[in-house]
Amino acid sequence: MKNNSVTRKIARIISYAFIPPVMNLLTFIYLSTFYTGNAKLWTITLSVIFGVLLPITFFIVMRKKGKIDDDDAKIKEQRSVPYLFGIFLIILAIFLSGHLNLPNAISVVWLAYLLNSVLLLIINKFWKMSAHALGAAIPFGVAINFSLTTSIIFFIILVFTSLSRLILKVHTPAQVLAGAFTGILVTYLTIYFLG
Repeated sequence: MKNNSVTRKIARIISYAFIPPVMNLLTFIYLSTFYTGNAKLWTITLSVIFGVLLPITFFIVMRKKGKIDDDDAKIKEQRSVPYLFGIFLIILAIFLSGHLNLPNAISVVWLAYLLNSVLLLIINKFWKMSAHALGAAIPFGVAINFSLTTSIIFFIILVFTSLSRLILKVHTPAQVLAGAFTGILVTYLTIYFLG
C-alpha cells in the first residue's frame, strides 16, 4: 500500500512538472538556442506569455470559479473552454511572431501547436485524449527534426509524463497513446513540410 502511495506521489509530481504549458516553454527554449539577440529573447518571451502565464492563469481562474472540478480536468466537457482559450493565444503568438520578424521556424512551431490544439478540441467533443501526452509529444516532434540527442531527452519526458497520467488513472492507455501519436505526427509533418 505504501509503495502504491509513493508511486502516485511521484506520478503527481511528474504530471505537474510537465504540464503542457511547461512543455511549450521547453520547446521554445530549445528553439531559441539556434538564435541570438532579439530572436532568442522574443522566442522565449512569447512562450512565457502566451504558452505559460496566460494559459495557467486562465486555468486557475476557471478552477476557482468552479468551472473545472479538479487539477486534472477529468471531465472532458470542462476542457473545451481552456482549449479554445489556448487556441486564441496561439493565434496571437503566430501573429506576433510574424510581426516581430522572428525566424520562420518559430511561426511554424506555433502553427504545429495550433493544429494540435484544434485537433485536441475536435476530438475532445467525442473522446478525452491526453493533453499531457500531446503536450509532451510536441517538443519531441520538434527535436527529431533537429537533434537526436535532444529528441531522446524529450522522448524520455514523454514516456514518464504518459506513465504518470496512467498511474493517476486520468487516462486510459488508448487516450495517452492517441495524444502522443497525434503530437508527434502533426508536429513532425508541419515542420517537415513548412519548416
